[in-house]
Amino acid sequence: MEGASGYLTIDLSALGRNYEKLSRTVSPSHVAAVVKADAYGLGADQVARTVYAGGCRHFFIAQFVEAKKLRPALPQDAQIFVLNGLQPGNEDICASENIVPVINSIAQWRFRRQVRLDGGTGQRTEVANIKNKEPLECHRGRTGARDREDLYL
Repeated sequence: MEGASGYLTIDLSALGRNYEKLSRTVSPSHVAAVVKADAYGLGADQVARTVYAGGCRHFFIAQFVEAKKLRPALPQDAQIFVLNGLQPGNEDICASENIVPVINSIAQWRFRRQVRLDGGTGQRTEVANIKNKEPLECHRGRTGARDREDLYL
């Protein structure tokens, strides 16, 4: 590889064992995998499949395009969360592909409620994840909801 100053070999078996050990340690809580930026250069598909085999069902990526690329690599029971939120035009595919946009602001919350995703059923519901009866995920961090916005939610 021209220009490379070193090589890194990833032992996916060790990664899987580490995931399983971490999962046992925090049980009954669950461990999610952050595989954004192509799993930080390790290969999102192979990393996600490895930890899925160890029981992981929640995966976080940054952008919708990453979710769309990752979706075929995982069974439908795996949930993919998009940290960048719901972008206009992606509503139907998010619902039908079990891709969950993380709400980062009141503006995104309002847009999400206005869209009223239907989960691909044709019936309108309040939020995309109602079919799984799971809580709406709200990201609080560097781009997350501000304290005053919490009062609105």
